[in-house]
Amino acid sequence: MLAQAQTQLSLGNTAYSTGDFNDAQTDYQNALNDANAAQSSLATTGGGTDTATLTSIWIQAVAILFGGIGALLVGVAGFKYLRGRARMFSTYTPASAPKP
Repeated sequence: MLAQAQTQLSLGNTAYSTGDFNDAQTDYQNALNDANAAQSSLATTGGGTDTATLTSIWIQAVAILFGGIGALLVGVAGFKYLRGRARMFSTYTPASAPKP
């Protein structure tokens, strides 16, 4: 439809340049109608634009959720590691006591 609109626009320009203003007006109006039809078909072709937008939002939400879960697991693992390390040092006794 967009190619048809461009053709109508070209015909309108040619008619205008030769002084045929009635045909030019008709061609320009047809070009506008075809361009509007092409634009509206992009937004409603099988719900393509809406479906793509919703899918993109859904994928981003899932990625953020998985990132949050991953960060939580890393935090729990780090806390468990540090707690185990602290227990290991609390049972440590030096081989000899320092002399006063």
